[in-house]
Amino acid sequence: MSGPTLQSVADLAGLSLMSASRALSGGQVSPENAARVKAAAEALGYVPNVAARRMRGGRTNTVGVLINADLDPHMEIMSILDCLIREMEEAGKQVLLSVARGGSAQIDMHLEGFLARGVDGVFFQNAQPSRLLERYRQAEVPVVAISHRDDGCPELPFVTHDAEAVFAQMYQRLTDLGHRVAVEFTRGGTPPMHEKFRSFGELRWRRCDLGSDRTVMLAHVRTELATPDPPTLFMADYPGAVQLLSVCEELRVPVPEKLSVVSTVDGLSAPMLRTPLSSLRADYELFGRAAARSMLAALEGEEIEDVLVPGGMEWIERSSTGPVPEPDGVSAR
Repeated sequence: MSGPTLQSVADLAGLSLMSASRALSGGQVSPENAARVKAAAEALGYVPNVAARRMRGGRTNTVGVLINADLDPHMEIMSILDCLIREMEEAGKQVLLSVARGGSAQIDMHLEGFLARGVDGVFFQNAQPSRLLERYRQAEVPVVAISHRDDGCPELPFVTHDAEAVFAQMYQRLTDLGHRVAVEFTRGGTPPMHEKFRSFGELRWRRCDLGSDRTVMLAHVRTELATPDPPTLFMADYPGAVQLLSVCEELRVPVPEKLSVVSTVDGLSAPMLRTPLSSLRADYELFGRAAARSMLAALEGEEIEDVLVPGGMEWIERSSTGPVPEPDGVSAR
């Protein structure tokens, strides 16, 4: 059965073929007619440019990368992109990069823009549900989720690090040091690491999504340390962990003598900080190559599944973690 055509979109919208074509290509049409054509195209599942390209049997040799910045993309995305883009270019593909910062509406806009440009596939970092994903499926344009995939789009193949072993190692080390209560700071709704690996160790976690405001973090750290069951460990991404070290210094809470700090991402400056930061280090070259291989396989028509990249993470213990202090209380002044 053939797919929807531009003529069928024009017929459903009650407009001429020329008017429908102008509306879909961004030409000059009235807002009312543009809305009618867009609604007709969505109702029929019509994908401009991509549909025509598929009928010709050709490719654009272009892939898109969509960064969902609403879920804080962290600093590691640049390392992933460097390898991923290099791998795709070596395979003869051009890469278009878009960053969505305005929620689901911007994500839809960028995904629709990639379709209009006729990309052969899309890498979706921090993937979340979108009405456009069904149109990608209908157009047979593969979408590969990288770094994180929301539970609402399980149909997308997903590439991520196999982190279970390194988290088990980190949790065991922290519990051996006596830690039992911990707080993980997240930003922008980023899923907390401890929920993904909650089965490891004896740590009891609390989550706090604060954003990046230092004043808010300082107030929350002070509040946490004043609770009857105060944490002895704070965990955050690299910018958050560096900020935690600064907040602890201002509150005169020595690290690690009274409080330990861990970063979920390693940074180049982590060992050079005044208090070198214990971190989880990931091999983003390995990750980028695995993501590129999945996309290239999908472009060849292969059915691809989720990929757990093995051997790409390690626990780096530095001076920001230590044994739990004697129970004489932690005071934040």
